[in-house]
Amino acid sequence: MDGSLPRLALYDPNFALWDHCNTLVVSWLHQSLDPEILQTIMWMENASDSWNTLKKHYYQGDVFRISDLQEEIYLLKQEVEVMEAIHQVEEVEAEAQKYALIVTNQDKLFLEDDWSS
Repeated sequence: MDGSLPRLALYDPNFALWDHCNTLVVSWLHQSLDPEILQTIMWMENASDSWNTLKKHYYQGDVFRISDLQEEIYLLKQEVEVMEAIHQVEEVEAEAQKYALIVTNQDKLFLEDDWSS
């Protein structure tokens, strides 16, 4: 139905086989469709043409899968943002700890001076 086996010429030795398969698929399509939708392809003789017409008019993609993928992308973006924020906090904390040691040491010096007087 995807057109990978195009209609063969009438004189082709495999035409009867192709025609039989095409008729089977067209019949299956006709039996599977709602009567209102069937009207759009009823007179088409080629399964590939029928399928492409239906696809053109009714295919919307896998809406649920698309929604799932969009949610995954959103969650991944949030996760990356959280990870970046954690990394930034860790960097700031590391830098602050360096200054805390200096402040702590200065406090000790100040306190020791205080006690000696």
